[in-house]
Amino acid sequence: MAVLVAQDHPDTLRRVPASGDGGIDLMVPDGAGYEVRQVKRFTQRIESGERKQIKDSWDTLRADPRLSRPITAYRLVMPVDPTPGEQQWFDELVADAPWLATWWGETHWHALASQHPHVIDYFFGGGRDRVARRSRALQSAIIDPTHPVTAVDVAASMAIMQRALNRDDPHYRYDLLTSGTRPALEDLQGCALAQTTQVADGGFLTIVVVPKHRYSLQDAPIQGSITIKISDPARAKQFQEAFTAFEHFGRSLDLPEGMVSAKMVAPGGLGGDFEGGGGWIGPAITNDERPPLRMVAVSDRGVVLAELKLDLPTVTVGPAGGAELHIVDATGLLTGLVQVAPPRGALGEPREVTLHFSFAVGEIPGRPVEQVLPIVRLLSYFEPPNEIQLRPEYGNQVVAYLDSGGVCLEFG
Repeated sequence: MAVLVAQDHPDTLRRVPASGDGGIDLMVPDGAGYEVRQVKRFTQRIESGERKQIKDSWDTLRADPRLSRPITAYRLVMPVDPTPGEQQWFDELVADAPWLATWWGETHWHALASQHPHVIDYFFGGGRDRVARRSRALQSAIIDPTHPVTAVDVAASMAIMQRALNRDDPHYRYDLLTSGTRPALEDLQGCALAQTTQVADGGFLTIVVVPKHRYSLQDAPIQGSITIKISDPARAKQFQEAFTAFEHFGRSLDLPEGMVSAKMVAPGGLGGDFEGGGGWIGPAITNDERPPLRMVAVSDRGVVLAELKLDLPTVTVGPAGGAELHIVDATGLLTGLVQVAPPRGALGEPREVTLHFSFAVGEIPGRPVEQVLPIVRLLSYFEPPNEIQLRPEYGNQVVAYLDSGGVCLEFG
């Protein structure tokens, strides 16, 4: 159901079904709020046990939806249409709801399946293998040394295969990029994977794989192993430092040209064994919600002296557990970076976390006073014995704080 919904709403958020899901499985962005969908796998009549589960989820949602944006509608989604008695029970359950609440049953499932038959075929009808075969056929057409690629080829047979791939794969879109030279890395940063091949006429053709929804990489992951051999010690040290930043904080990583071998399992049959290549791994930008923070100056008596709201346009997370939070205020004058090092210590025990915070202030002269004043006021309290805290957008919980010497003491 999640993949079907994502075909029309690629920004849909999921919650893994668990006791802590807040009565929510899918959150479909709807203006300034979310349309909540609670998906149940019941296929028979809704008896007392099933009704209790539905009611528990509903009560949890009403008591604690755990959302940063308001609910605009609620949908109970099951592959079974209600009987008159079941519909009456549901209507009574949601009678006092402050938003529209409806039961979407088997008819809804069939409607989605008819709109997106490629999803059903992909999972149940052999479509997964067909996508891989078509992708390999596209690659063969590209690299055939006896048949140079022409504009007619691109417009005809390649375009047909590309359309078939894009129609049948529910997780990824496949774009073709032709160029006289290898494409620049910055031209490929919006994709999950790109494979560049030199064609018979000396040019280059790149297959660009773009996620169709925010869970594409989770549902159809790119897996494998990469080996990098660098003989020059200075260059090897430089790469090691870059790899540490990638591992700790999720920064992008350049893979040196000609020094990379890989074994890949990738969407559309694009995987395989590769030798003497190069590449680029983009920053591990999290798709999770990023509510703003507040930077707050507090006196030694606990009095709030000044505060400034900070947005988080980008957050990257490294596989080792660290993160980098890029921050900026509404005017764009104050920008900064909150860097959270991977936690140290044994699992299950209190773990030490180091946080580094840095910021810069742009050109103030010539700016309107109402833009500059909140920043200048906050900066004026950066002195002992005051404390600088980071707090959520709402509430007084302290996420992190700095003492008068500028040392992070705690991260929560």
